[in-house]
Amino acid sequence: MPDPSRIRLVAIDMDGTLLSPERRLTPDAVAAVKRATNAGIAVALASGRSRLSLRPFAAELDLVGPLICSNGAHVLGVDGNELAHFSVPVSVREIVIDFALTSGFHLNAYTRDELLFLSESPWGNEYQRRLRSITPRLASREEILSTEISKLMIVFEPDQVQKARQVLETRLDLDTVRITESEPEYLEFLALKADKSIGLATVAASMGVRPEETAAIGDYLNDLEMLRWAGFSGAMANAHDEVKRIADVVVGSNLEGGVAQFLDLMLEDRRA
Repeated sequence: MPDPSRIRLVAIDMDGTLLSPERRLTPDAVAAVKRATNAGIAVALASGRSRLSLRPFAAELDLVGPLICSNGAHVLGVDGNELAHFSVPVSVREIVIDFALTSGFHLNAYTRDELLFLSESPWGNEYQRRLRSITPRLASREEILSTEISKLMIVFEPDQVQKARQVLETRLDLDTVRITESEPEYLEFLALKADKSIGLATVAASMGVRPEETAAIGDYLNDLEMLRWAGFSGAMANAHDEVKRIADVVVGSNLEGGVAQFLDLMLEDRRA
């Protein structure tokens, strides 16, 4: 197993990982992140959430950056400066939007600082309830096509999400789009260059941190690339089986302080 005591930068997923099932930071999670930063380990929040959604959590953790937002489509450095942004190609947007309109699926579109709904729907209401910190704005097909979009996301019943993925994989040019899932109800479409591993690599390079000095922890399929790239990787007990299979260690769930356990592995040798 890699040596956790060498880690200088750790990327932490949010929903299902650092956040409780109620999607909140717990006192234990806040304390664990502060122990790590006090020990000289830089902490990057790495999430499917946008910058606007991540900022309140970062403030609660006394962090400015780095932030790996929108599954790596928008990457911010230690001081909050933009390091990279990858917009979903217009050709991909056209196909996904038209599929949502004809099939009745709820569709979100994310800019750097806005959440756009293609239409109102019960699934849109549920998504807003889960997110809490952002008020979405209705936008037309034309506006979504003419704006820089970090990612698109279909939100619907898990079995229908899988059917949508099968259909859209036949309609899209897979050399121009990255398709991933961040929760069973969420199907996401990004620029091909956008994923959390590229986000983590970009942050690490900006800080002069080598890959073997990085760590990452997550719980779902959109975390796979990041965990494979990091020098030391962790999966939550509540993680998808595929995430557990590739991780160096499996820690407790997001009900059991799993992130704190992961961070403390890096701190043990430093205290010795």
